[in-house]
Amino acid sequence: GRYPLPAGAGADNSIWMMANPNWASLSLRRGGDPHKALSVVNKTFGWVRDTLADQWNVVAVYGGLGYGAEGLPAANSHYGYHLVAWHLLFALTGQVYSARS
Repeated sequence: GRYPLPAGAGADNSIWMMANPNWASLSLRRGGDPHKALSVVNKTFGWVRDTLADQWNVVAVYGGLGYGAEGLPAANSHYGYHLVAWHLLFALTGQVYSARS
């Protein structure tokens, strides 16, 4: 089972760590500042790299406040969620893929 939610929390307070790479990729595609976009990504991957000291096990879901394991991996290890970050390479270089052409 899951840890009980803290008072006032919504339906779930776990943290999906791929939101930052998704946001950055979309920002770059819309002409956003690359430095700002990459600094947002670094919040996710910097935590994994520097605090958790793990280069390869980017987990999809981390415990939120009140979980009893705040900031620690909670679910979906080694499923490829980190691949969302690969979209950044295409966004930074302006590459676009079309299956039709």
